[in-house]
Amino acid sequence: MLEIQKKKKINDQDWIIVKGLVRNVSDVEQLVPILFVRILDVNKQLIGVNKVTPSVKSLKPNGQVKFETKFLEAKILTGRDVDIVYGPFQDKEGGEQK
Repeated sequence: MLEIQKKKKINDQDWIIVKGLVRNVSDVEQLVPILFVRILDVNKQLIGVNKVTPSVKSLKPNGQVKFETKFLEAKILTGRDVDIVYGPFQDKEGGEQK
């Protein structure tokens, strides 16, 4: 699930806020991956990406965790689409598993 907030003014700059939810739909505990929220233009070219490290490292069955990231509007004016790419899982300290 993704929610896009059109504009939020922070320190006199306009930001686009992207909120989402990661959910474990399985019946076993699962690790939560690092996320890359990407902004694409009309030609599906990447124009912005933010790395998001969820606040939990694993989710129990049916568990969920919310996340939020923001993009400076002036840098993504030609953005037309948002997608998420899953990255590596987190280790016990919150870093990337090797």
